[in-house]
Amino acid sequence: MPVKLCEPRSFLERMSDQWAYLPVFLNKAAETPDAVERLKFVMAFAISGLHLTVGMEKPFNPILGETFQSEFSDGSQAFVEQVSHHPPICSWLISGPEGKFTYYGSGESVAKFRTNAMTVGMKGTHQVSFPDGTVIKFQTPLFNISGVVMGNRVVEYFGDIVFIDEKNSLIGHVKFADPSSKGYFSWGSSSDEKSDSFSGFIRRFEGEAPTFECADFKDSRAPLSKASGSWIDDLCFDGIKYWARDVTVAEAARPPALLLPSDSRLRTDVVAVSKGDWELADKEKLKLEQIQRTDRKLRERFCNESSEPMSP
Repeated sequence: MPVKLCEPRSFLERMSDQWAYLPVFLNKAAETPDAVERLKFVMAFAISGLHLTVGMEKPFNPILGETFQSEFSDGSQAFVEQVSHHPPICSWLISGPEGKFTYYGSGESVAKFRTNAMTVGMKGTHQVSFPDGTVIKFQTPLFNISGVVMGNRVVEYFGDIVFIDEKNSLIGHVKFADPSSKGYFSWGSSSDEKSDSFSGFIRRFEGEAPTFECADFKDSRAPLSKASGSWIDDLCFDGIKYWARDVTVAEAARPPALLLPSDSRLRTDVVAVSKGDWELADKEKLKLEQIQRTDRKLRERFCNESSEPMSP
């Protein structure tokens, strides 16, 4: 892929954009003793960062073993690593200040191409743990990009996000609008709902915790709280705003004092693009890709030789 289509960042650095509200919401989640309120703040963290993942330029594909480190104003430290090349999987760990929370997980980048559109996202489980033993799990939704070749380019998140707090028997469920259908929502929606809208709830469950796939949005039991909003603008619970893009302050992650040699910001092709040297960027990109291919062949050869039976 031509480097002129790329921004001067790796996907690992691009990932950190969605964590811009982490110091706000995960600290609030850690500080409240109320399990329902804690779940609301984790849901606010997950939803508030979605609009920051949208961009027209493509980040560089990470190289196996590539890392990214960053820090936030509250003292949280983030560590990201590309742990698999094929399929492309990265893992992350964010340690909150004074052990107030830990946010971690692994995700596989997925992309499905069509004639003039593509579906993109990351499949994997996100987990936020707290010192009292509470662990809230969730998965992020995929998004559709239309107008890839011609027409207006539009990005739409779709599907569901399910949040599961097994310790407190709580489930949060958010369903995004389906731009192709009308009357999509459960609660008083009209046919002119904006496609960036969503609705949702928090409920208690009985017995074993539901899986992400089996959570039922149409559960007839009364919810503990109802959610509504737009992944671009805001999130409300029972009419009270927990996040508003024009009010809540987002912050960019900062680099630490010392970078590992494997940090994505030190990639020679990324550095060349940041300087506008496209010819050098192309050469460095090809060089790094060739090194990765050679390393893969060496690993495959080692695995094959290791699996051969020993001679008598």
